[in-house]
Amino acid sequence: MKIPQTRKEANGPNIYTRQIQQEVIKLNEENIEKARDLIEEGKLEEALEISTQVMKKAIKVRKRRYAQIWFDQECYKERKETLHALHIAKTYKRQEDLTKYAEKRRNYKGILKRKREEYTERQGRKLAEDAKSNPFIALKRESHPQQEKFTYKNGKATSQTY
Repeated sequence: MKIPQTRKEANGPNIYTRQIQQEVIKLNEENIEKARDLIEEGKLEEALEISTQVMKKAIKVRKRRYAQIWFDQECYKERKETLHALHIAKTYKRQEDLTKYAEKRRNYKGILKRKREEYTERQGRKLAEDAKSNPFIALKRESHPQQEKFTYKNGKATSQTY
C-alpha cells in the first residue's frame, strides 16, 4: 500500500473541505441517536464507526483544479518570479520594489495571454488540417490532453506528464 506523501495525493481527484453539509447531518439523525445509545451502553467502537460514517457523508467535496494545457515551463518560471517580487514588495513596501513587482506582473500576464493565444491558434490549425481529411472531426467534442507537471529545483525545470 502506497502512503500518500502530500495532501494532494491523499485527496486524489477530489478535495475534501473542512465544511459540513448540515442537511446530511439532519437526515442521519437516527444514526446519531443510535451512536449516542451505543456510547451509553459502553460500545464505543460501534458508536465511533457510525459517527465516522455520518461525518464522511457530510463532508463537502469539490473537484481538484487542473492547470491549463498551455501553461508551460516559461509560465511557471515567470509565475514564481512574480510571486517572489510580490512577497518582497509586501515585506519592504519600497517604491522600487512595487514598480518591479508591477513590471513583473505585467510581463507575466502578457506571457499568459500570448501562450493561450498560441495554443488556441495551434489547435485551430490542427483542427482545420484534420477537417480536410475528415469533415466530421470538426463536429466532435474536444478531448482534453494531460497537462505536464513541472518541478523546479536549483534553477532547473523538469517536466512529466501526470
